[in-house]
Amino acid sequence: LLCYHYTGNYNRNHEWTSTSGAGYPYNVTVSQGSINLGHLATGTARQLAGDLTIFSSTGFYMDYGSDDMTQSLTVNGSVVNNGTLSLSGSVGGDLVVKGDFSQNGTFNHNSRAVTFNGSSAQNINTTGSNVTFGYLTINNSSGVVLGDPITVNGGLTLTTGDITSDVTNKLTIGSGGTLSGGSDDSHVVGPMDYIISGTSETTLPIGDGTRYRPVYITPVSGGSTFTAEFKNSAYPSGTNCVNTGSSGVLDHVAPGIYWDIDNNGGANATIGLGWNTTIAVNAPADMRLSHWDGSAWEAVGETVTGTAADGRVSGLVSSFSPFNLGSSGSGNPLPVDLLSFTADCSHDIVDINFSVISQVNNDYFLVEKSKDAVEWEEVGTIEGAGTTNSQMDYSMVDGAADHGLSYYRLTQVDYDGTSKTFAPVSSSCESLGSGLPIEVYPNPMINEVTFELDLDEYQGNEVYYTILDARGSIVLRDNMELSRGFNKQTIDVQNLPNGVYILRFNNTRDHISEKKIIKF
Repeated sequence: LLCYHYTGNYNRNHEWTSTSGAGYPYNVTVSQGSINLGHLATGTARQLAGDLTIFSSTGFYMDYGSDDMTQSLTVNGSVVNNGTLSLSGSVGGDLVVKGDFSQNGTFNHNSRAVTFNGSSAQNINTTGSNVTFGYLTINNSSGVVLGDPITVNGGLTLTTGDITSDVTNKLTIGSGGTLSGGSDDSHVVGPMDYIISGTSETTLPIGDGTRYRPVYITPVSGGSTFTAEFKNSAYPSGTNCVNTGSSGVLDHVAPGIYWDIDNNGGANATIGLGWNTTIAVNAPADMRLSHWDGSAWEAVGETVTGTAADGRVSGLVSSFSPFNLGSSGSGNPLPVDLLSFTADCSHDIVDINFSVISQVNNDYFLVEKSKDAVEWEEVGTIEGAGTTNSQMDYSMVDGAADHGLSYYRLTQVDYDGTSKTFAPVSSSCESLGSGLPIEVYPNPMINEVTFELDLDEYQGNEVYYTILDARGSIVLRDNMELSRGFNKQTIDVQNLPNGVYILRFNNTRDHISEKKIIKF
């Protein structure tokens, strides 16, 4: 049988008997009556190979009892509940879902845990109504998307993957609910509510899907609902407007980010915002918690803990939303927020790519490499964008890559010489020099360069060559045909400035070695 379709009461106590997967039911549909998984022997695995669909009001329930203390049910497909779904009221009976979760009936969580750990993005839809979970675990690197609002009363565990919410479809942590986890790899993208029952510090694990940007809240009295969301963009108005606040003079704030934090008319609270190496802080004592007062940013907190690499600034506030990181001095080039930095080797060429969210007074970027991460040599520099709130993407190539493992690092330099060096990344060129051989002459070149190569196969009808400068920018490009047999072509380079370049062949059937060429 591939499908179970139940129309009456059924105590299913013998179908889930395999621990390897064979023999598990595929799709189970409960149209009438109910299914009780019953009292299986302790240690017996329960899985559905497909979907669980419930229409019956008496539905599907997992009443294991005292003789089955620990077992969960894994649904390898989706759960669609238009009737009643009840987890065990006993000590066992958690639910693991690898597909979507659609809720338009009655869901009795009975303080059991539901874990989402699919291999692709999963959705929680409740047909417009709020569904309440006891305990919820996110363990899916592709994440979970909320199509409707949900509440978690017991506890939320973020293992891997994000929860994506919005203003309409919001995540709420109920009073007394706990939070575990929170990292670059797993956080809440979008707004979340937390009903904070006590007066201890609570971390709201929010971010932008790439960076973890938590908020630390310590209310003066319990029972208030706090809302927080991180915005990976400039505040819509007055980014550069600063004012003197309760914590003294404010020189500037981070123009490319801000946090919306609200107490929804409840208790005042101490609010804390943090930074790490991806936000350029070089004078932590000058860091200020900043608040938009409707016309300008004001400094409202100056309690600093930690270091330039990992710290936090906080203050007791009575006015809420929005907040930002600010500085009382001209240091702390806060807005240079490194989004990504990669160095990938393709044969004898290392492609270096990085993105920054925003920049202030940024003169240039310096890229260096090292064999031991101690002694560094320059690969090249790229001009910065000065001041901008837009994300900027940059690239360059290292045409003189070393064999084996190398390290690359990025340094940002302001107009006044202030610099910030980010953590290095590694790249390995194990196949140095591989690819079809090609002869290039003259090299060094003056006005033209010629290449020759023999091919066993026609290379396709979309082949083109590129010549890249030391920054990785394409300075020459043209379509070409590479036929089976002997090929020879001359390229006019007289308009190129003197320097070092990379000749690369693209969209070829076989890999052709890149060549470093020099013009003078």
